[in-house]
Formats: sequence, C-alpha cells, structure tokens
Amino acid sequence: MQNRNFALDPRYFQMLFQAIFLCYGIFYLGWNADYLHYIISIGACLFFNYFFESIKQKRFLSVTGRSGFNLWCFSVLISALSLCLLFKTNHWYVSLLAAFLTVSSKYIFRFGRKHIFNPSAFGIIATIYFTKDAWLSPSQWGSNAVIFFTATTLGVIVVTRVQKLDVSLA
Repeated sequence: MQNRNFALDPRYFQMLFQAIFLCYGIFYLGWNADYLHYIISIGACLFFNYFFESIKQKRFLSVTGRSGFNLWCFSVLISALSLCLLFKTNHWYVSLLAAFLTVSSKYIFRFGRKHIFNPSAFGIIATIYFTKDAWLSPSQWGSNAVIFFTATTLGVIVVTRVQKLDVSLA
C-alpha cells in the first residue's frame, strides 16, 4: 500500500474540522456532552469496520501499518465523528445500532468501489426510522451566522481537497 503524506490527505482535514465542531458544540455552545454516546459511536464504528474489512480481506488486519495508522481507519472515523455531531439518543444500544448500520452500509450498498449512500446518513436515518428512540437536533447549533460561514468555508476546503466540489454543488 502506498504511503500517503499527512499534509496531502484531505481526510485529515475532515477529521480535524469535525473534531473542532464537536469541541465547539461542547465547550462554546454548551451542549450536554454525551460522552458514552461518543465512546460507543467511535469505538463501535472502529470495531465493526475492522470486523467487516477482515471478512472482506479474508484475514485479520494489522491495527498499525508502516505509517503507524492504517488507512482503513480514516473513512470510518469520519463516519463515527458524524454520528457524534449529528445523532442523538438516550440509549447506549441505539448508538451501537447506529454505528453498526453506518459501517455495514459501507460494505453492503456499493456500486463498484463507491458508496451508494453516505454511510453516516444511512445509519442515522435507518436508526431513527427503526427505533423511534433517536433524533437529529439541528437547533443545537444555534442561529449564529459565524458558525454557518465557518462550516461552509471549512466544508469547501475539504470538498475541494477531495476533488468532489461538483458533487457537493449538485
């Protein structure tokens, strides 16, 4: 597998921006941080992704690669942080279900090498639909225009780095 340069991989930017938004929500906007939900979402997404990727490759994967961090973790960490930012529930097992549905959708709903659905969006919507014990809370972000322009700017940076601006605009 080819070694990637830290500065050139746009997934680092995306994870960094998501972590910044999560910290902004907890420390500045005063969210009631549900740390159990965060731990379950991130841990379960990593576990389920490791499980499905091991099945796909028909062998157990190394947790660390030559670069110290395997590339199979990037996409799932982005999905897990999306669950932390957007998904709300009062039950730990609903967080676990959302993580399972998010990761399994990455392996089930594919066309070629691409996802048909955004894995996080699928996991969130499916969990809300099937359990009725979960929800989205768009009002958690407030009505501050600064956060809107910051999120838009950082989002444009990420999609241009990934070279998917055309998809985002469409």
